Amino acid sequence: YPKIKSKESSNLIGINIAFDRYERRFGKNIYTVLDQIAVAMKQIEELGFQIINVCHLENDSKFEISLDQRNVNYQTVNLQFKLPNEVYDFYNKIELMLGMRGHAQMIPFGLNTKIISLGTHDKIRYFLEDINALDWYIDVNETPESLSIEIIEKFNQLMFLEKHETETRLLEQQAALSDITQEN
Repeated sequence: YPKIKSKESSNLIGINIAFDRYERRFGKNIYTVLDQIAVAMKQIEELGFQIINVCHLENDSKFEISLDQRNVNYQTVNLQFKLPNEVYDFYNKIELMLGMRGHAQMIPFGLNTKIISLGTHDKIRYFLEDINALDWYIDVNETPESLSIEIIEKFNQLMFLEKHETETRLLEQQAALSDITQEN
């Protein structure tokens, strides 16, 4: 897609929580996991960022309950029936995307958006392995009680401590995938 606009720098942080098969995604940890993610979103908001609750399916909007409980100021954007170019334009404006769905990771990655993968199963882990970025992965069920701390640490790493390195890694891995595509 050579006509996609250049990356826009912004203070927009996207969050996507997948609610399909939520019983299997979260199990008995559901309330702790959702609350801890909302706590992290509040802390990110307090750093001066605007939170966007990104829904790839209408059901994903259920995360609003947790955001509301933690008094997070957010906007919800539903991408379920958007055309591809609308989705590209949207993700091009997001600075960093925290996501559970593969599409909430792969599309932003392709648009130079920093990603943190909130893992509930192996699919997005495999994608991160492919792009040599497993350090951008957080298993939400591994230590649910301290999940907000882990999210904030990873956020600070990608946005501040290693910002240039993260952006360079994104571009290098995109180029590597492009080379594979051209070869195929």
